[in-house]
Amino acid sequence: MGIFDNKQTLLSSLDRKGLIIIGVIFSVLAVLLSILATVFTSTVIENSMDLWRCNNTEKFDSKQCMGYNAFNKEKDAIQYDKVKVHFGYFSRFNYEARISLSAEIKSEELKTQKTFIVPIHYFLGGYSDEEAMKNVDPELTETMNINFECSQKSCKSDFLLKFKADYHFYYFIFQTDNSYKDEIIMKPTLTLMTSNSFFTVTELFWRIAFVCVGSIQLMTFMYCMRTIPIKEWIFEQILTFTLMYILLLFNNPLALIEYQAHHWFFSLISSVVESFAISFFLFYILIIFDSLRKPINKMSTTTLWFKFIGVRVIFVGIIFITLCCFIFTQKVFDIKYLIAGTSNVVLIILGVIVLLIILTYAFWLIFSLIRTFTERHKLGEKSRRVIGFSVFNIVIVFIFIIVLSILLFDGYDASSIYLASIVYFNLYCFAMALLMVKNDKQELSRRSKKFEISHPTEVSMEVNEYNDDDEIIIKEQPEEGILVDEQISL
Repeated sequence: MGIFDNKQTLLSSLDRKGLIIIGVIFSVLAVLLSILATVFTSTVIENSMDLWRCNNTEKFDSKQCMGYNAFNKEKDAIQYDKVKVHFGYFSRFNYEARISLSAEIKSEELKTQKTFIVPIHYFLGGYSDEEAMKNVDPELTETMNINFECSQKSCKSDFLLKFKADYHFYYFIFQTDNSYKDEIIMKPTLTLMTSNSFFTVTELFWRIAFVCVGSIQLMTFMYCMRTIPIKEWIFEQILTFTLMYILLLFNNPLALIEYQAHHWFFSLISSVVESFAISFFLFYILIIFDSLRKPINKMSTTTLWFKFIGVRVIFVGIIFITLCCFIFTQKVFDIKYLIAGTSNVVLIILGVIVLLIILTYAFWLIFSLIRTFTERHKLGEKSRRVIGFSVFNIVIVFIFIIVLSILLFDGYDASSIYLASIVYFNLYCFAMALLMVKNDKQELSRRSKKFEISHPTEVSMEVNEYNDDDEIIIKEQPEEGILVDEQISL
């Protein structure tokens, strides 16, 4: 049915062994390249600094400690110590950084108090020159109330200072407000998390590599189809050709501009392009999957555009708008790990809609697969190849949906799985472009197969039908005469 009825594609000429070989090659490449893209890269680099800088002591002693007593006053001190920390060197690929704070508390204090608030004043400034940074003593103009929550002597805080690394060096200064009286915090630790420059370079490498490979395959596809006018291409080939173009947009190697410009406009462009590519991919799967059971070339124009394509365009259009808003909102508000929780109402609503869309899409594919199995008797001699190809596609798509769900709710562009999704997306598109390319060799060989029948009536016939095992199907023709086995020669 569909693409299996047309001898114009390589897919229609492959037997079960050929499909299995392509499936195995795809699986091996997907696993190896995904491992290569994720295992050896980490999205962030984390460095921690003990502000006390003491050797195994539970009390700050200025004679033994080399750091700052940030949350406890010395005797007769008028105010708390002013903590000064230098950060750097930041490269252009360390495009984002975050500062967090944690501490400890005495076990006896934990019994009476598990949460407390510490007001601080702070300053964060960036400098291109390290010497210029050391000579400044800025005023602490920013104020924040840090909420500490303790459990088993360990205290976590909600202090999270995010900034874009526009400068090579940064100067962070903070001081506890005198209104804080508890002074029960021990061993405060400052943690700096920066974007891993190696991860950024790796992402750019994969994008540029796939742009080059995709361009070569697109030109190869066009070269193989050069003898057939575009108006004679089957609909699936036109969709595949369009998918290859959209893939080049998805592999946008200029994504670094978004990291460097730090402007919402570039985040919007990136969100629109990637959402459109993902949505078209899901649309492509629906068309290919359902066309196996409903041959597109046998549909009327009204049925094709209004009933078959129109419904899917509306559904995928909803997916595109929702994904675009969901991804763009995460980027603008810099919420990387939605699964950890958020108070952003817009993201919560969009997240619920995305989950409903994912469930609907999965149900659609499962329903189509069930119908393909139940109607396999209508598929004729191609039924086993159609079902095998359907199972291959649905497994691939479900893996992609799982990966996409993890990305959307656990860091869309802040996870190593992001690189794996780029690899996976490209490999599938490459595989489909290979299967949809024109193939004349098998068709010509089949046309040349004729059976010459030695009989006084000089009857000859040409066989044009083959089953899944490429075996010949001979239709009986009683009106042509009766043939004896000894009279038939090949």
